[in-house]
Amino acid sequence: MTQAATGAPVGSDRPRGRTHIAHLELLTRAWDLLRSAQSLVRDGNVTGSAGLAYQAFDLAAKALTQASNGDDAGGHHRRMRRAQRLLTTHADRLDFLWELRQRDFYGDVRPGAGQELPKPEEVEEAVAMVEAILTEIDQALHP
Repeated sequence: MTQAATGAPVGSDRPRGRTHIAHLELLTRAWDLLRSAQSLVRDGNVTGSAGLAYQAFDLAAKALTQASNGDDAGGHHRRMRRAQRLLTTHADRLDFLWELRQRDFYGDVRPGAGQELPKPEEVEEAVAMVEAILTEIDQALHP
């Protein structure tokens, strides 16, 4: 059943045809977050930068899954696992990115683990890695 005005399925909050625009908007937001992380790193302030870089990756992964499947994977854990399947050149480094995000946000990898904050060189590596991932996703979505 569809809503007469939009052609979208009943209960859908997004009009048909909006998926393409939505994933491009997500990708734009991802680039904006990455630029913020890069700016902080350039200024020597790495606190929060790995988290921003991870969030940029997460939005780009959401854009990629929406473009490839028409919907979101449903949470950052699922998005990351799907991104590992789709982004084979970066799959082995996504766990590093996740752990760095955890250490940046919470000071540890998981509850009960010892305190360990990200090192500046790890944050720089993560930001560069996310830039490469966003470039790859951008090229895939804009052939």
